[in-house]
Amino acid sequence: MKFRWHITLLLVMVCFAAVLPALAADAPTPPTPPAKVDVKAVFDTRYQAWREWVAKNPNAQNPIGNKEFNSIVALGAPALPLMIAKMEQSPDEAVMLEYAVQRITFKVFAMDELPKEKVGDEHARAELYIKWWKEGRKSTREQFEKVYADWKALKKDGETPLSNQELVYDNATKTIVRRGDARTPFAVDYDKMRNMGIDVLPLIVEKVQAKDYDLLPLFGELTGGRAQFKGDLEARAKSLLNWWEKNKERVQIPE
Repeated sequence: MKFRWHITLLLVMVCFAAVLPALAADAPTPPTPPAKVDVKAVFDTRYQAWREWVAKNPNAQNPIGNKEFNSIVALGAPALPLMIAKMEQSPDEAVMLEYAVQRITFKVFAMDELPKEKVGDEHARAELYIKWWKEGRKSTREQFEKVYADWKALKKDGETPLSNQELVYDNATKTIVRRGDARTPFAVDYDKMRNMGIDVLPLIVEKVQAKDYDLLPLFGELTGGRAQFKGDLEARAKSLLNWWEKNKERVQIPE
């Protein structure tokens, strides 16, 4: 049975990574706790409730598809250090808590960040999150600034294409069909910044404070759609900065 839910969990995580951009824009975000709350006490209580649920449902194909697990995710960024600590203590639970970390941080790893022999190994993916938490985040600013500079260089006035689509005439069916949907370098760089997750939110705020508004959409995505603003650029930027001041403790990765 344990093998079965491991396979189910892996499929869930692969699907989640594939639809992450859509989830960021469309999915409702669980409520976060009040800023001044004993996060450890709440986390311990919710974590124990989830473990009891798993113990009572040993044949469950998806041990993370329940309200007990979702209540852990709802704690948001302030609970991340506690989740990582649990992941380090228990390799088996790391496989499940990795999903919570991904949902909170929107951090996504590229396929080439895992050795070929480890692709599909859920424990290896969990280790990636632990390594990122302890070491990888130290280079976030450097990586972000490099990719952002490249992205800005590719951005054109007016509209910049995100994909290359080729329309061809299919003589056999007498129809016009689309061949390929490759992401452009501009889109690939945007994906790279998004895949860095909420760790880049303070860096986007810095850009907005400097009157650089190009990443307003990305900020919205990385806040799970909670920070979507209307109006002209100046109005949206002002709303973003106000939102950040009120909510940063709930979405910013603790130091």
